[in-house]
Order: sequence, then structure tokens, then C-alpha cells
Amino acid sequence: MIALTMQATHDLDETKVKGNPLCTTLETSEVKEARKLMQAMAIVLKMPHQALLTAMAYLLRFSRISSFGEVDDYDWAVTTCIFLATKVEEAPCRISDILNAMHRFRNPWDASPLPRPISNILEGQKLPSTESQEDCDVLVADMYYRAKEQLLKHEQTLLRALGFQISVIHPHKYLLNYCNTMKCSRALAQLSWAVLNDSVLNSTLTLRHPPAVLAAAVLNFGALLLEVTSDLPNKWWELLGIEMSCLEAVGSEMLELHQDLSKKQEEQ
Repeated sequence: MIALTMQATHDLDETKVKGNPLCTTLETSEVKEARKLMQAMAIVLKMPHQALLTAMAYLLRFSRISSFGEVDDYDWAVTTCIFLATKVEEAPCRISDILNAMHRFRNPWDASPLPRPISNILEGQKLPSTESQEDCDVLVADMYYRAKEQLLKHEQTLLRALGFQISVIHPHKYLLNYCNTMKCSRALAQLSWAVLNDSVLNSTLTLRHPPAVLAAAVLNFGALLLEVTSDLPNKWWELLGIEMSCLEAVGSEMLELHQDLSKKQEEQ
């Protein structure tokens, strides 16, 4: 029998999983751009994966209660979420690094439009070397201290918006628990992990479904793709208190998401 932790069982009881979303948050173009910018900054800052997931959770929670307006609005939202997440996950990053990373994205040396530098970072291309620049356009002196003061003020705004609930339970720990307990193959575990990362970082699924359900749905999704559903215990989802209709609904969203991601990659 699949052993769930007491916390996992409590979460399922609290959310009363019946296949219904927790909220009906709509994803705006600003949220998509903010999410893309956060992933690019995470690469530049070499953030740990856990810190990035937490920062993304803060960003999505904040977007649920606050609409982004101008570019500066989600710039500060991304910067503040990263700053708070690195502290919460005990992976501190210097304020100067965070502020200058954002400043660099918004003020590229070659004066190219914003989407290109971000796309280059996400594709693994490095930023231009500072050695080829006579003047390094970074935040220093009064500019830096003003930005730092503004960041600390935004941190208080973010904390109040989150209700000071900064603890985030990610679906990844549930997925690892399920894979270990059901003795899943390495291929299934790796595929499920990859699909879960794409789903968490490129959609609002974490806002609309509990983490335990997302983990179960992605495991079922991976088993269907690899055609190894017979390797899993019979009706394993019932042992978790989750209905198959719920897994299928979330799986359909994941399939649609990855089809969209594939189309975008082909267009590029």
C-alpha cells in the first residue's frame, strides 16, 4: 500500500480533491512575460532549482490578487519574488546581483529589444562579456541605494499580499515519494520529473490544483506516454484518495501545454 506522509494526507483532506480547480486564475500576457523573465534571471543568478520553484509560486500567488500593469510593475514583482525566495530557501543571493541582473535585462548593451536577450539566455547563450565594454552599465552609488530601498519596500508589499504565508509545498516531493513507493522505472521517474518542471514553470497549474494531485497526474501522464501503466499498482490513485477523472483532466491540460511549447520551439 502506498504510504503517504501525514502532511500529504492532511493536504488532500483540506482541499477535498474531486477534480475541481482551486481557483480560476486566468493567465495574462504580463504573467507570461514575468515568468519568462524570472527563468532567465534564475539562469544568470545560478539559482538553485528549489529557490526558482518557490519564487515562481510567489509570483503566481501575487498575480492572482494583483494585476500587472506597465513593464516596471512585473519587473519589480519578479525581482522581489526572487529576493524573498532565495532567503526562504536558504540560498541567499546578493541584492546587488539581483538588481543588476534585472537592470541588465532592461538595459542591454547592444540596445536590442527585450525578448531577444531573454530568449538567448533561455537557449543557453551567454551575455556579452564585460571585457569588451568600456563602460559597464550597472547600478552603483545613489542609483543602487535607491533601487535597494525600493526593493525592501516591495518585499514588505509582497509579504502582506501573501499574508506572510511564505512556506511553499512543491509537487516534486510528492512525485519522489510516489516513484519510490511504487518502485517506478528510472525512465518513468525522469520523464515525469521533466514534465512536472515544464508544467510548474510554464503554466498556472500550481494555482489551480493541489501539489499531491499534480504529482499523481504527471506520474499518470508519464506512464501513458511510455505505455507502462501496467507497471504501476492496480488503481493506485484510489489509495491516494484521488479520482481518475481528476488525473485525466489535469493530464489534458499538461498535454495542451506541451503541444503549445512544441509549436513555439518549431516556430523559433
